[in-house]
Amino acid sequence: MSVRTKHRQCGLTLIELLVSAVAAIVVILGIVSMIAYSHQGYNRLFRRMTRGVVPQAYEARLIFDRIVRKSVGQPDGPSGRGPELLSPRNGGYDALRVYYYSDAQNLPIGVPPDRYGWFYLNGSQLLLEQGNVGGWNGRVPTSLVQTSRIVVADNVSTNAGDPGIFSTQGLSVRMALMLDNETGAAAGVSKIETLKMTVTTTAIPYNR
Repeated sequence: MSVRTKHRQCGLTLIELLVSAVAAIVVILGIVSMIAYSHQGYNRLFRRMTRGVVPQAYEARLIFDRIVRKSVGQPDGPSGRGPELLSPRNGGYDALRVYYYSDAQNLPIGVPPDRYGWFYLNGSQLLLEQGNVGGWNGRVPTSLVQTSRIVVADNVSTNAGDPGIFSTQGLSVRMALMLDNETGAAAGVSKIETLKMTVTTTAIPYNR
């Protein structure tokens, strides 16, 4: 009798097995939920970083720097055909036109620039138009022939109180681009996937 009693005391009852199984299921469900939530958060963050405002801000800075840095200097400088600020708004400007050389390495002194780049707003889009300068009448281009146009950024904020995008500081040209794909976002779009941000960059034109 004593041996059988001892054997029964060392085993597990059905209730104990059920409790252990339920506890294991709860732990597994918790782990699965955490993994699923983390994966969902990663996907949202990935979409936020690879779509919309963030990559556009990066591209806008690269394009602005590339165009402005190869353009000629200030209007009162040696070239006399420097950056032009257009479309004033609240102390800034919403358009910028610069002039540059298609081949800046092999030009005689005194030759005027033969290319132009024109940043301007069209609704909530910042566009860049590029083309050839048809000729010059002193310091004024006689004609501009468009050869390409690209969208630099979407979702540009143009609130009534905001200053214009472009300005000058000494010899440099400054761009303060406010991007917002949060205001007026489509229904069902998570706030994690939207963003408001301001991109500020400064470039100094090439002085010839």
